[in-house]
Amino acid sequence: MEKKYIYITTAVVVILGVGSILTYRQINKNKDSKEGKTEDDETDGSVVVKPTDFQDKNIIGKQVRTHPTLGYTNVRSTAKVDDGYFGLGSNKIGEVKINPIGVVTGTLAGEDKFTWYIIRLTTPIDGKTTGFVREDAVSF
Repeated sequence: MEKKYIYITTAVVVILGVGSILTYRQINKNKDSKEGKTEDDETDGSVVVKPTDFQDKNIIGKQVRTHPTLGYTNVRSTAKVDDGYFGLGSNKIGEVKINPIGVVTGTLAGEDKFTWYIIRLTTPIDGKTTGFVREDAVSF
């Protein structure tokens, strides 16, 4: 009889956990749609820059290297640091330690007051060929 309660309790915990994760993802999906993002904006995980975005023409085409003292740089899918809730819903594509990371294809002024570089990655990360890196996390 006691094993039965353990199985039922375990099943309830798993169902609640999965339900929480799905709810969190749906909330973020709804937030993205309110911000004007659609799944079409990132068909292969690549970054799409709209013509109205800030562009620094002097930096476009330059090779980006990892942080000079840390030896790595985080590449993100959006121009902000969002590590999610316990890692769920994070916009971090990956941590890159190879040089060069990629080539700057555009720039954005982030909500955090930093300039974000849109880069075409030298080596794709999880099938993604472009991403965002923050100005203070890279070198040239």
